[in-house]
Amino acid sequence: MALRDQPYIPLFVQDFLTDEKLMECSASATGVYVRILCLMHKSETYGKILLKQKYKQDSKQDSKQDSKQDSKLLRNFACQLDKYMPYDIDTIEAALQELIEENVCYIEDDFLCQKRMIRDNYISEARSKAGKKGGGNPNFVKTKTQTNTEYENENENENENENEEGGSGGRIEKIDLPEIIIKEFKESYLNCRGVDYILASPGKERSAAGKLIKIMKNKNPSLSTQQMIEGMRAYFDRVVEINDPWLFTNMSLPIILSKINEINTILRNGNKRPNSQAGATDRELAELLASKWADK
Repeated sequence: MALRDQPYIPLFVQDFLTDEKLMECSASATGVYVRILCLMHKSETYGKILLKQKYKQDSKQDSKQDSKQDSKLLRNFACQLDKYMPYDIDTIEAALQELIEENVCYIEDDFLCQKRMIRDNYISEARSKAGKKGGGNPNFVKTKTQTNTEYENENENENENENEEGGSGGRIEKIDLPEIIIKEFKESYLNCRGVDYILASPGKERSAAGKLIKIMKNKNPSLSTQQMIEGMRAYFDRVVEINDPWLFTNMSLPIILSKINEINTILRNGNKRPNSQAGATDRELAELLASKWADK
């Protein structure tokens, strides 16, 4: 079942309560945000709300008036959302302004977007396709055979996760977790540094991703696939901000694997990039699953 067809939102309560970006928003913005999440859950494009044509007032582009155009766009969204919310248009518009300024939501083309919902939908659809015979998605495989010999020898069965739905005829389909983990790292890297992360050695990157998965599974055998992806995502968001010059310059999945104890120590000590948030506490690291990766 697609996420948008479920009668509930897969909300991670602890993440919602401790979201540092959302904490910067007012109570009214948070209330509007919850309503937006509900609308995005039922939206045709999961995690996005399309601005309808009839609400596009004065939408002509003018490079000399970008701020005015942005303000008008928010006003247009507020007018559209007004019929679905128990708030007036001015309150909704002010809330949208806060949510976007704090990077809780963002606007892309004519869509109001929420990054995490879009990611969760991607994962859900990927897992669903893995359970269908002949899905045609290159990210999924039907056997344990891997095209990368190095990865097969070192990580057999560690790069795949059984889909709960299974396959037809008793055949168990697999989801390519290393591919997803690599994607999560690339997104964290891009969000932090503003440039794309280049896979200079795809085989080594994939091998490192598989070994990180193995470490996670060994330390936390009860974790679901979704929880493992969420934990790595949060961990990567912290790791790419580390202030150590050598690590910052050379950061990659293989480096994370080889320097994991050093990296965890740096995160605990708060040695991060200038102007970033304070260092993670032991409790925060535990929540990120980072502290569980280090050797005791």
